Amino acid sequence: VFSLDLTGRAFYFPKASDPLYVRLIPERHEALTETTVCLRYSSDQNANMFLFSISTPHEDNVLTLYKVHQGEYATSLNNVQTTFKVNDTAPPSGWTHICVTWESATGSVRLFVNGMHSRYQKGSLRKISHGMQSIYLGQDPASTSGKTGSHYSFSGQITEVYVGDTVLSDCEISALNAGLDAPFDSLLSWKSLQYEKHDKILLKHVKGICL
Repeated sequence: VFSLDLTGRAFYFPKASDPLYVRLIPERHEALTETTVCLRYSSDQNANMFLFSISTPHEDNVLTLYKVHQGEYATSLNNVQTTFKVNDTAPPSGWTHICVTWESATGSVRLFVNGMHSRYQKGSLRKISHGMQSIYLGQDPASTSGKTGSHYSFSGQITEVYVGDTVLSDCEISALNAGLDAPFDSLLSWKSLQYEKHDKILLKHVKGICL
């Protein structure tokens, strides 16, 4: 397990292959009744792209996000699936910023791509009761035991991961999209990130993302 300041750096997944994944370890593990998860990615993949998964001590894939194909993403939260059709044309930089927000009180789930939000979708009303233990990037954690293959993997770069225990406002998500600092209530910090990376994943310097 490493603990580093990853400001200006990205995880590089050279190919969509099992078991290329990164496991992030949150700083706190309390139960969640709402959350916001964001990251920035760059990839030549247009379909079957697994971006992240949150796991608890008792269950994998409590909250997942993957790209079905160009302009369509899907989430699964407590086994309740939602699909979003959005404009996800990457800006000139080639980097796409994406966020998912969810609150259990109403079950509302929303997707933000490059600061633009989708309509609300109906998701799970059940809280994440055991607290998150790991956040997996680029690979369905079930595949690490051979249950799925590279069909659900990721190739490219991922940086600026944010996970919080509140639903961020539209303005706060716009600020993250613009590259401003994340709110202080995050469950993990990109500036002091604990993580494990597997196989041939590299850390690369990012030379300023022009948005």
